[in-house]
Amino acid sequence: MPDSVDAKYILGGQGNLWTESVTDERQVEYMTWPRAMAIAEVYWSPKKGKNYNVFVQRVETHFKRLDASGVKHANSIYDPLISTTKAKGDTTFKSVEISLNTEMKGLDIYYTFDTSLPDDRSLKYEGKPLSVPNGASEIKAITYRNGKPIGKQIDLKLKDLYKKTN
Repeated sequence: MPDSVDAKYILGGQGNLWTESVTDERQVEYMTWPRAMAIAEVYWSPKKGKNYNVFVQRVETHFKRLDASGVKHANSIYDPLISTTKAKGDTTFKSVEISLNTEMKGLDIYYTFDTSLPDDRSLKYEGKPLSVPNGASEIKAITYRNGKPIGKQIDLKLKDLYKKTN
């Protein structure tokens, strides 16, 4: 509850799933889980005790239960996140730098700029922004945990990243 809100006027919280573009029940499951867990965390956990990393550990425990039940759920918490920065006034995109990150701690990120598929033998991201190599047209990134792929491979055309940077 935000500090500026009088709790006596709040009846509860809700999470919506707009289904105009959801085609079947399996897609409803995918769109619901783990989002419903996050909503429960927001509304049921005391403000003082919230800890994202502990929440993520609990989500992973729930993933095992969902898998055992055959429930389709989003695993995007494992996917690499790609962001860019660009020097002000640069119209050539030569100073664009790419940063990689994850929502979940403890994952390794491997990437390529040469259109090959990244794996644990590719370049490993070490936390420093990457300069775009000459001639590169895309970046591909994937996450690993304990030597095994865990996230979905993300493929982005650099021209699309440049658009987001402007």
